[in-house]
Amino acid sequence: MEDDNVTVDTRFDEEHPHDQLPTVAEVTGRSIRDQSNNMNRKSWWKGKRFIVCISLFLFVGIGVAIIVGININPTREDRGEEVIAFLNKYSESIIDDENSPQYQAAMWIANIDDAFLSPSSRNTATFLQRYYLAVFAFALDIEGWRWPYQFLSSRDVCDWNVRVLFNGDITRFGVLCNRYQEVESIILPNNNLAGELPDEISYLSKLDFLALSSDRISGTLPDNMQLLTHMSAFFLSGNFLTGTVPSWLSKWTKLDYLNMEGNFFESSIPTELGELSLLKYLDFEGNKLSGELPVELKSLSNLEFLDLGYNRLNGELPSWLDESMTKMTWLRLSNNDFQGSLSESLGKISNLRAIFLDDNQFTGDVTPLNQLTNLEYIFIEDNFFEGDILTFMENSKKLRMIDASDNMIFGSIPEHLMTREELVVLDLHANKLDGSLPSMIPLGLPLEFLSLHENMLNGEIPWASFSNLTSLAHLDLSSNTFTGGMVTDDIGQMDQLTYLFLANNTDLNQGPIPEALNALTKLEELSLKQTMRTGVIPTWIGKLNKLLLLDLDRNDLSGNIPEEIANISSLQFLLLNRNKLDGDVPTKVLSQLSFLKMLLINQNNFSGSALELCMGDNLARNLQTFTADCDNGFTCPCCTLCCTDDDCNDGNLLTAYEPIWENGYTRTYW
Repeated sequence: MEDDNVTVDTRFDEEHPHDQLPTVAEVTGRSIRDQSNNMNRKSWWKGKRFIVCISLFLFVGIGVAIIVGININPTREDRGEEVIAFLNKYSESIIDDENSPQYQAAMWIANIDDAFLSPSSRNTATFLQRYYLAVFAFALDIEGWRWPYQFLSSRDVCDWNVRVLFNGDITRFGVLCNRYQEVESIILPNNNLAGELPDEISYLSKLDFLALSSDRISGTLPDNMQLLTHMSAFFLSGNFLTGTVPSWLSKWTKLDYLNMEGNFFESSIPTELGELSLLKYLDFEGNKLSGELPVELKSLSNLEFLDLGYNRLNGELPSWLDESMTKMTWLRLSNNDFQGSLSESLGKISNLRAIFLDDNQFTGDVTPLNQLTNLEYIFIEDNFFEGDILTFMENSKKLRMIDASDNMIFGSIPEHLMTREELVVLDLHANKLDGSLPSMIPLGLPLEFLSLHENMLNGEIPWASFSNLTSLAHLDLSSNTFTGGMVTDDIGQMDQLTYLFLANNTDLNQGPIPEALNALTKLEELSLKQTMRTGVIPTWIGKLNKLLLLDLDRNDLSGNIPEEIANISSLQFLLLNRNKLDGDVPTKVLSQLSFLKMLLINQNNFSGSALELCMGDNLARNLQTFTADCDNGFTCPCCTLCCTDDDCNDGNLLTAYEPIWENGYTRTYW
């Protein structure tokens, strides 16, 4: 079975030696017959007398047992009360509710478990460990698990695991024990565990590794878990845990990894976490934590990974962050309410490879970031950072992704940002950049995503140089003040482009839709909105048959909608509004676009009727937005909006939504 990079080996493992109990003969080393052959007559008579005495004793004993009603051979049904009486001596949970996981576990051991362990002082630890794990299984709804991992089988609990292929490595998921047969690890990620953690998990005193990520565990962490002082790695990310982050976590002094990302904790960060001096990995991303970063965290000098993104934290970035956490390689504070400027000593975190400060209220100059020469990923978008881009990240040669969009960074884009040998993503949109684009871009760079829209860039687009970016898939130069021709034939070399937005550049030369674009056969989104296009919609547009979005809004196009547009069978969004198109709307052609969700043809000069399109099956299935003019003799009984003036439907609509890094720079919404 495979799922989420996990392959479970469903074959039974070979039996382990400790599963095989020796026979009586193996213990004594010889049989009863061998012994009798060596006896002399006197020994034989003494043995015979002994047998007679034993037989007489057993006869009398059985008689007494019958008289007083003792059952010398109890059945499984009789074990329930015995097991519960035994467990009540060791468990704080009262086992009297038949629906409780404690009762279910006790009855399983008593009446179902083929291991048939007897509750006695000789095997108390083994018996209790089996019971605690059974409670764990019933409390977390084992019947709904994706894989049981041998839980509740007749095997020793240390064999309640299976081999799996996880991220390319062979490992074991389930229960793992140390050499003393004590449970050390429970590893059940993404296994549909549902319910609240029982107190009994706290009695597995040697537990040091707990991985229950991406399950459906709810409720609060039991306070008794603070007894698990051997804990070194704790992964409960992606569950439904609530309450406050417990301060008793500080008692886990051996903790290296703490990951509770993606839950519903609501509290400040406990100051006691600063006592976890061995901690290397701390992740509370995606909770509801509030307040400022406690100064006590500065004691976490071994911390390498810190993710507190998507919470409600506030305050300024503390100075001790760059003074104490010099081993940090990953810092994520995204989507909080932090404010203030960056410390000039930020460069002391010299090992930092990734920094995420996006979607906060940071202000001030970006130049302190220039000291982080080992950075590979920098995300500072959606803040109020300022500064000249000329030297921005000039010394960070390892950068793979830069997103500094939606700030107030100014200046002309330097060539060093466009010629990085490792850079894959460069997003500088919505700043105050001006000047012309770099024109000395070498061939063979790995850049795949370039977004520069909503700036004040000007001059001609250097297509001869840009065409060297042969790996580029996403190019957005819209909403600037570029001049000259829209594109040149050089653009044909950029044959990996799937997204090309040149919209809202009103200073470009007037002219038809450039035929050079027909070489970009991988295009999925094309926006030429408000780019001074004239003439007709070319018939070769049908060659771009992978288009999902075609936006020709607000130009000066004339003529009919070409029939070849039906070749773009994948088209979902067709924006032809605010042009000078005329003639009958080709409803038969448009009805072939079975995936069409949006059709905008308002503020043109169409005639006729949309009745055929309205009666087609396509409308009922997909078409959600249909706008047209209803005051010039054109009838549209199924339009979602009938326009009667020039201000109707006056907006950028879908083309204003750009793919962002959180979604892997692919459009997941419209």
